[in-house]
Amino acid sequence: MTNFDIFMTLIHNSGDTNIKTDLVNVLTLFLPTFEITFLPQHFGIQLHSSKLDTILIVNDINFESFRQAINDVSAISHAGQENSTYNPKNKKAAEIAAKLLAGRSKA
Repeated sequence: MTNFDIFMTLIHNSGDTNIKTDLVNVLTLFLPTFEITFLPQHFGIQLHSSKLDTILIVNDINFESFRQAINDVSAISHAGQENSTYNPKNKKAAEIAAKLLAGRSKA
C-alpha cells in the first residue's frame, strides 16, 4: 500500500470524520487560497483567479512529488537535524522560523 493509498483511505473510508477534517486543515495551512476537492481516485487543488482557473490533480502518479514539496516547504525532512537551517523569505517567515528554532532548542 502506497502513501497515496493510505491518504485516500483516510479521506474516504475513515469512520472518524475528524481525520478527514484534520487532513483538510493541514492542506489548507499550506494552500490557504485554494479549493480542495476529493474524488475516488485523486484530489484536486484549484486556484480561482480573475485571469485563469488553475487545477492541480494529485493522484497515485504524482503524490510523492506533492508530499515532497510539502516536506520541503515545512522543513519536515530536516526536523531534528543539528545543522538544519531556515531560509525565510520575508519578515513573517523569519518570525515563524525563529519560533520553530526556539521550540527545537527546548526539545
